[in-house]
Amino acid sequence: MERRIIRILSAVLCVSILLTLTACGDSGRTVIDPDSLETSTVITTESNDTGSQDENGEQTVSGSSNLRFGVTNTKKMPNFISKIKNNTLTVLSSSAGGSSVEFDTQLEIFKELTGIDLKFDTIVVPWSQMPEKLASMVMAGSAPDLFDYAQSSWLSLLKQPYWDDLNKYIDFDDALWKDVKNVAPAISTYNGKRVAFFTTGYGLTGNTIIYNTKLVQDAAEGDASLYDPLDMFYDGKWTWSALQKYVEKISDPDDGIYGIALPNNRISAFIATTGNDIIRINSSTQKLEYNLENKNVTRAFNYAKSLIKLSDLPGTWQGMSMVLSDSLGFFCDVNGAWPLKDSADTIKAVKAGKILAVPFPRDDNVDVYYSGSLSDPTCIPLKAKNPWLASAWLYFKRYMAYNPNKELSAKNEKLYKETYGWPDKLYMLNSPEAHGDVFKKVNVTYTMDVIPFGERLADFDQDTYWSLATNVNVLTSQMVEQVGPSLKTAINRFNSK
Repeated sequence: MERRIIRILSAVLCVSILLTLTACGDSGRTVIDPDSLETSTVITTESNDTGSQDENGEQTVSGSSNLRFGVTNTKKMPNFISKIKNNTLTVLSSSAGGSSVEFDTQLEIFKELTGIDLKFDTIVVPWSQMPEKLASMVMAGSAPDLFDYAQSSWLSLLKQPYWDDLNKYIDFDDALWKDVKNVAPAISTYNGKRVAFFTTGYGLTGNTIIYNTKLVQDAAEGDASLYDPLDMFYDGKWTWSALQKYVEKISDPDDGIYGIALPNNRISAFIATTGNDIIRINSSTQKLEYNLENKNVTRAFNYAKSLIKLSDLPGTWQGMSMVLSDSLGFFCDVNGAWPLKDSADTIKAVKAGKILAVPFPRDDNVDVYYSGSLSDPTCIPLKAKNPWLASAWLYFKRYMAYNPNKELSAKNEKLYKETYGWPDKLYMLNSPEAHGDVFKKVNVTYTMDVIPFGERLADFDQDTYWSLATNVNVLTSQMVEQVGPSLKTAINRFNSK
């Protein structure tokens, strides 16, 4: 079962947990009552901002939404927040969560910036039951204020009648949202409403493979082309062929040692390294397009099957325990590197240098190191009780993403390195201050026109797809022949709604 962190935080939390804020000016005081706002409201300001104004002195920021906050630079947040009276956000989650240095510090900063002593009321249900629970809460008129779910299952939820229009609460023309406004509109809008947003830029931490350093070191002995995978990544030498060589050297099934464990839904991560997935977004029409027979996609299927055949280990979700017990070299965990800090056993193993994590390798056959980039989608459900407080929290997240603070960054660096034992090179993949330079060095490019986990599209037979995609006894052409028609039908239905 997929383990989930409090998903409401994840859309921008992985960006902003390591950030703090700089001073915020007091100009731009907004004179409105958030409870009275409608989508068509044009907000009157007392500001001296440089944005254009009409003859009545009202802000006229350009854009498709009629909502206007006039936040013209990234050092400000909209001042409607000062009018908010409630301080509790209700969230639906698969985890009770708890206190953390990152989250607690963010709450302190939010209070300092807005005057709101924010509290979270978390309703906990099993991850697989979250959509059903959300539907019942919306129907009962008591929806959570924010909802954040796995991008891997978003396509099945996008066109459900659960979502409020984010344009009622967020001005996507504001400076804080300029890099979010046009991200993946095909899967963030429905019936003319902006029902979700995605952020970009942190695919590597989530798309990582956990590995056993002892098995890797033993396999690399005597082969100058192989050394620590994380070092190979930074040197630009971590490729499909390098991983394949490692898996071949490590695998000894007769002795109970396996090269790699590849759960069926991790096939998408290998496909993504080709710059593709089984579904694409047409950049002109913003419609979904069938991509299962793309030569790079089918090549990724064949590569993944070659790894499974070498390892002689069917897809398993027990890979972490096998890595810890020195019986598995590489585990493609659905949660990326995050399990390395989720339990006492894994933290101890990381500190001892026994396990580490590395991004999925670069495809040798393409010129660019591709990585998935979309965060999980964030939504405000219909009938939420505190949508304006939810908006304030989301504006704060965007503010934090633009305004890092060295003191908080240092605090979190100490947490990851000393408490969790992450070495510098792994931590830098998670650091907003450092990751950009790392990606430039390794020449990482984000894939923006593909649908991650396209197999989760409603009406598509994903179980048959998964069972065939990683079955070494089934040719990729046979898999395409069996599931291709179902995928085409699902795409046509999605595009017609």
